[in-house]
Amino acid sequence: MSTVKDLFELVEKLLKRSKDRADIAIIHEIQTIIGSLMQVQMDNLEKLAQAHERNELLLVELAALKKLNSKQEHLLAEGGKEAVRVLTGIEFRKGPRTGGAWLAFCPACHMPAVTFESMSGNPKIGCSGQCGWSVYLSAPVDVLIDSLA
Repeated sequence: MSTVKDLFELVEKLLKRSKDRADIAIIHEIQTIIGSLMQVQMDNLEKLAQAHERNELLLVELAALKKLNSKQEHLLAEGGKEAVRVLTGIEFRKGPRTGGAWLAFCPACHMPAVTFESMSGNPKIGCSGQCGWSVYLSAPVDVLIDSLA
């Protein structure tokens, strides 16, 4: 900015010394161009200041989002923790997704397990999905769960 200002001051000195009308007209054109340059410089400085303000706001927002993301990752890691036990070929899980209770799951595909009676009338437990896993129950599911604790 000071270079343009210095140029403007030199043109002012030249204008004071000049006596010829043609030279004065050229000096006025130079002043007009210098004024335009100064305006462009001021506009650019204003845009730069606005960009700097936006950048500062974005940095504050980014810091807040990083903090929130860190909290969310921590909660997700904590919420995803499950206790897993395998007993008589059945996978039992206890954690947030099971409401804190021990529930039976398929050890093959980890879908929830369901109890049913086999054709022979013996109790069985099997996959609620479509993997086909099933085993005969050696004891009622409640008794197996009680033995986990």
